[in-house]
Parts: sequence; C-alpha cells; structure tokens
Amino acid sequence: MKIKPEDYRRLSEAIGRVLAEQGKTFAEMQQAYRNRGLGAMRLRWDRLWLSGFDTNSLYVYLHDAHIDTALRAICQELTQLEEKTLEPKL
Repeated sequence: MKIKPEDYRRLSEAIGRVLAEQGKTFAEMQQAYRNRGLGAMRLRWDRLWLSGFDTNSLYVYLHDAHIDTALRAICQELTQLEEKTLEPKL
C-alpha cells in the first residue's frame, strides 16, 4: 500500500466515526447496498464522502486506486473487528 501510515490511521479513524454515527455494522451496510444493486466500491467511497475527510493531502501523492486500496483494507479490518465483537462468548 502506498498510503503513509499516518494518513492511513487518520482515514481509518474517519471511516470508523462514520460507521459509529450511523449505528450500523459494516456488514449491515454491505447487505443494504447489495439489496439496492450497489457495489462494495460505492459503499467505501460513500463512507469516505460522509466522513468529510479532506483528501487533498492524499491526492498529492496518491490516485483513486491507491486510496481505494486503503479504503478496502480499512473496511476489511472493520469487518473483522465486528465479527470478533459479535462472536458468542462461552
């Protein structure tokens, strides 16, 4: 991944905030998008837009494909975290 670690951290926090504010899990959002015929990329970029994250600093050294790679990784991490949190406790 070409994104700088600090930018990745800030982007991840922004996306996480959006999900927390919406009160839905990422898996629930994915299903809602699928039901509407929308893809995973649309979901990732919609979350970025809703976060209000200023991408100007990213576009200095990245392009859309690089940013989408970071968004994909962030969404995967969030999904794994949700799955871990939702696992039944024995």
